[in-house]
Formats: sequence, structure tokens, C-alpha cells
Amino acid sequence: MVDDIEQGSLNRYRDGIVAHLRAHRTANGSAITPTTLRQAVDAAMRHSLGAEHDGENSAPKVDPLLDDALPATMSYSGGLALDGDTVTFVVAFDWAALLKSKSGEFDETQTGDDFAKREWHAEVEWVFDRIDQPRRGAEVGMGALVSDVVRTRHDSSDIHVAHQLSLDRSESEGTWLVHAFVRTSHMPLIRVSTQLQVKSEGKRMQELRSQALGDMAHPDLLERDDDRFSGPLAFAPRTDTERAAARELDVEHLENVRDYLRQHADGRNADAIAAIEKQIERRREQDKKIKGDAGDGWRTFDVRATYLSKVDEVPSGALDIYGAFKVEEVASGVRLPTVMLRDLSRRFEQTEYTFKGHGATFEDALRDATRLREFHPSV
Repeated sequence: MVDDIEQGSLNRYRDGIVAHLRAHRTANGSAITPTTLRQAVDAAMRHSLGAEHDGENSAPKVDPLLDDALPATMSYSGGLALDGDTVTFVVAFDWAALLKSKSGEFDETQTGDDFAKREWHAEVEWVFDRIDQPRRGAEVGMGALVSDVVRTRHDSSDIHVAHQLSLDRSESEGTWLVHAFVRTSHMPLIRVSTQLQVKSEGKRMQELRSQALGDMAHPDLLERDDDRFSGPLAFAPRTDTERAAARELDVEHLENVRDYLRQHADGRNADAIAAIEKQIERRREQDKKIKGDAGDGWRTFDVRATYLSKVDEVPSGALDIYGAFKVEEVASGVRLPTVMLRDLSRRFEQTEYTFKGHGATFEDALRDATRLREFHPSV
């Protein structure tokens, strides 16, 4: 909160915060504490953002069992958010804090018993505030702005909401500050917030492509012709020896992780060790195949590719692909330029894929080999 005050992000709610603090002092005659200040900020923001509503106190009114709410955090699913995605936001309380007193010992007082026995009920106002366009909403009362507000009720501690975040047609990115104003049958009001950036698919791919290209080329100097990019190279292609050294470092890293787990074996690492051993074995096998390509007349070349994931379980990012080329006999008396791509990315499963393509030219063969779109449709 100190950072918010210093950065001026609470200036928008200043009048409301002051009003709540004055009301507290008038009603209680007590000094302003950090807890009082936080609660005043949360209440002022809730009002200003339009989260209050008629009939909100439908749950039976009971006195909170705690003077202040438990610490809580907000997380969201989906990784890199795309325009139009439905994102699930989750609020999680730090329940361990309930069991600890100020001295750090377990608190088994009557408060803890009452907390466990009381029936849980929560009402939440989720506010989706577009902070990179703070003036796009209509102003209502106290200089407040209208934001998207969604209300949910929960009879368990599983507090979540799914909400679609969409950009305007002319936009390629936008930033939302998402607030959850949580009112429960056990604790005072608490606000939990997180920030999320949403980008168009084209914008995300542009950034991922730039990351994947790295020092290969200057993205701003590339020219596009359908699926083909051309332009000056900004690097010297790696040699076969350099590629082999990079693969060896990858294996050494896995071996170091395996050895660490072995040294700290406690019965829970057996499955992880076995999985890493399998990865090392596969990497070694793939390395032999790549080294054998040169003996079979294949000429290697650098490949940079990237993947934009649309599922939680698969991360976006650069792909690990090795390319090789030669003129190969594809039928009796027929020799054609051939491209082979070895995909070592293991994005979806612990399997390496090999793709071959043929064509009248290198580019035709490369295009034919990119059947890996079946597995990485955003390459």
C-alpha cells in the first residue's frame, strides 16, 4: 500500500478514503491503524469502482470473528492471455495464518473453534478495470468510473470466476487491473487484486517470433511474402560442433538435476529420477541420429521457430528444431531436394518428431516438411 501511495495510484480514491477514515474516527474515537487504513482504501475503491449494489447484504449479518481478513492472493489461468480469451481468476486465502498467533505458535483458542464451526458464505464483486484507458468509462458520483463488474456467491472457500477479456478492433493490447472485493461470514471486507495484460494473437506472435529469431535477423528489416520472410542475417550460422556442444550442455543439465535428486532421495523422488533418466536416454539417441545425418550426406542449417499456446498445460515459446538438407532419391531414378526437420521441443509429450519434405527447390521442400503444423499450428 505504501508503494501505491508513493506512486499516486490511490489519488483517484482520495476523497473516499478520507471520508471513511473520518467516519471511523467519529464512530470509534480511536487512532488510525494500518488495518483501519487498508479497510478504508478497500471500501473507497469498492464504492468508486461501482461494486456496491442494492440488496448486497442478503446473507445473514453476523459479527466478524476476526478483526482483519486473512491474507489472500489472486491468480489466473491461461498463461499468455489473448484477445477474447475467457480467463479464470481464483482467490485463495492463507489459511495457515489462522492457526498462528503473533508469536508464531499454534492458536487453539475459542476463536479458532468458532471459525471452523460457523457456516461459510462469501459474496464477491469482481471488478475488471481497464487501466491503460482509465477515462473510457462514464463518470458517476465522486469522480468514479464505470468498470465491468461481476458478482458471485460461494458456499465454500473455492472462490473463482471466469470472465472474457476483449480488445477493441483497433487495439493490439490492453491492461486490466482485476479486483475481487470479498465479503464473508467470517471476516471483514478484503480486496485482492492482480494485473493482467491481454494482447491480440498477431501481437503475441510478433513478440514470440522476435524472441525466437534472437540474433538471427533484424525483425524490422524482414520482408514478408505470404509465409516467407527474407532479409539480411545478423549472425553467423552455428557449426555442427557448436550445435553438438549445445545439445551436450542440455544433457549435462538433466544429469545434474538427476544427481541432485539422487543425493536427496527420500522415497518421493523415484518417479522424477526415472522420468529424467528417460529424457537423458532419448536425448542421447537423438544426438546419435543427428550426428549420423552428416555421415549420410545431410547438410545442417539453423531453424528458428516459435509456438503460441492456447491451452494451460502447454507453454508458449521457442521450439527446438534441427534442420538438414540433401538431394535424395525418392523413387527409382527420381532425385529431389529434401528437407528433414527434427523437433526436440517435446511440447506436448516426451517424444521427438521427425518430418521430411520434398520439392523442386529447397524452399518447396522446407514448406512440405512443415507438416509439424499438425503439432505446432502457430509455427
